Amino acid sequence: MVVGELLTPTPVSAQSPMTGDYMNDDWVVNLWQAEGTLHYQAMSRRNGGEMYLSGATQSGTQDRQIYTWRNGGHQYQVTWRPSDPDYIRLQVIDPNGREILNNLLSRIPFSP
Repeated sequence: MVVGELLTPTPVSAQSPMTGDYMNDDWVVNLWQAEGTLHYQAMSRRNGGEMYLSGATQSGTQDRQIYTWRNGGHQYQVTWRPSDPDYIRLQVIDPNGREILNNLLSRIPFSP
């Protein structure tokens, strides 16, 4: 693959080193693999609301990997950079293509 070449969106099937638990002041996000599927669970630290999604597709580049889940017209994206493995960027895009959330989360210490 040429550096900077975009990956074709494909289902995530290989174990990803970005799995684990991440958080900031607003969110706790857990990412894990089970039976070849990447799962996402987010909990609001403000109101306790939770969301679970599975079956992400992967896009981006090898240096900037983007995992996308879809739910009710919204896209939930986690961006991860292998060069900065202890951080993810969580973005939510509404059905009109407008970004409604953009947060940086750090890996919770001692999380696999």
